Amino acid sequence: MRSSSLLPISRTLRSCSRPLLVRGIPLQWRRQFQLSTTRYQNKTPEEGDDSRPVLGKVDPQLMLAFTCKVCNTRSSHTLSKQGYEKGSVLIQCPGCKNRHLIADNLRIFRDNNFNLEQVLKLQGDSFSTSVGDLVFEDLESLKKAMEKVKAEEEAAKES
Repeated sequence: MRSSSLLPISRTLRSCSRPLLVRGIPLQWRRQFQLSTTRYQNKTPEEGDDSRPVLGKVDPQLMLAFTCKVCNTRSSHTLSKQGYEKGSVLIQCPGCKNRHLIADNLRIFRDNNFNLEQVLKLQGDSFSTSVGDLVFEDLESLKKAMEKVKAEEEAAKES
């Protein structure tokens, strides 16, 4: 009396590792899976087709430097431009561990769109988009972030 669960591992692995053969289905009806960042396409790939995503593409980043009004800790953070303009962004202060709402375009925390730029302008607080207003510590963290992005780009090119 032999149970299927007592089969040798090599036999079980061999039976599971067989490729699935798709025969008789026209090529244009088969699903084509590419990188996880691309969407399903129901067309056949053509030679010289440049519609595929570029590997190692870096999304635009923003750097935010601010002084927390709760604990007076100055910190700088990088965030995606898409998240800031179209999503919701919370940043945790390294000093007091409070989470500060930076943008809420998805209306998760408020009933209307929220953007730090708009609120600071309404309150009359200073807001600058130039690099000239950054202090030395902010520039050092920006330099580290840029080095990290360059390293990721080089790693993507090598693979």
